[in-house]
Amino acid sequence: MQYSGDREKFDSVPNLISTPITINGPVAKQIEDASKTVLTMLRAGLRLNGGFLTQYQIPERAIIEAITNAVIHRDYYTKRDIEIKIFENRVEIQSPGLLPFNITPSNIGIERAFGYRNDLLVKHLRDFPQPPNLDQNEGVRAMRSVMKKENLFPPIFSTYPEVQDGVKVILLNEKMPSEWDKIVNFLQKNKYISNQEARKILNQDIYTVSKLFNKWVRQGVLTKIVPKTGAKRNVKYRLPNTDEEENLFSFIKNE
Repeated sequence: MQYSGDREKFDSVPNLISTPITINGPVAKQIEDASKTVLTMLRAGLRLNGGFLTQYQIPERAIIEAITNAVIHRDYYTKRDIEIKIFENRVEIQSPGLLPFNITPSNIGIERAFGYRNDLLVKHLRDFPQPPNLDQNEGVRAMRSVMKKENLFPPIFSTYPEVQDGVKVILLNEKMPSEWDKIVNFLQKNKYISNQEARKILNQDIYTVSKLFNKWVRQGVLTKIVPKTGAKRNVKYRLPNTDEEENLFSFIKNE
């Protein structure tokens, strides 16, 4: 599904650009056909109302790995489709079923699962002449690596309660600004950051920093922590899921 704008609209006229495309067939062919379809749409870009053309910078490898993971790790007992949604500023891939066993949004690609949801399927696909998956925990790491090389935000993973009975991967079509690098470097050493601390780091006024924080919260790359008192001066921000494991963005420091 491809949409105009950056969100789904359920008005009298949906903002779908064209009729949704359904991919069927054997699993290996599903992965191949879905990847080709999405990449073709991304290469064509998205024509905006003002006549401007959105060019997608998301690497092919990131798209293929995200689709592969969705197909081979989904819950096949749940009778729902995998949904791929292309927006002006991102691609979302959502698959039925929660993350398996010991995997969380913060350790995915870092820890290996204790077992497979679809053991026979994973082992079967790795025996193909050109296997879509090697069963070496390489998919998520490859996605992060190629997104980093293009200076794009790393993939965002979310599941329950943000996603009801599913896993969503978001690939943002947006370069990481230098301001973001400075904030991430601070958060790698300190769990939280406030607007006041960010103003000192970025040498910006309170309104500019607030605008940046609000944007990053909407994108899902920062989490806003509001105190019970509701006092704005005590609001802090952190990287997603840092309460569980080392955060998803540690690769910026380690690679």
